[in-house]
Amino acid sequence: MIESLELHKLGREQVTLASGKTHLVGKYEATLGFGGTVQSVEVVEAGEPLIGMSLRWE
Repeated sequence: MIESLELHKLGREQVTLASGKTHLVGKYEATLGFGGTVQSVEVVEAGEPLIGMSLRWE
């Protein structure tokens, strides 16, 4: 998905999972329109879609 959207890579970030394990993941910048406004947001890589991804498909 990140590749198909051609997101700009910002670097890597350490994240802590619900299990307590930490991982380094890629961090990207995306522009998103929501509620009549356009915002720049940071996106981190995930192996599986996370809660809230259904908004992208609407």
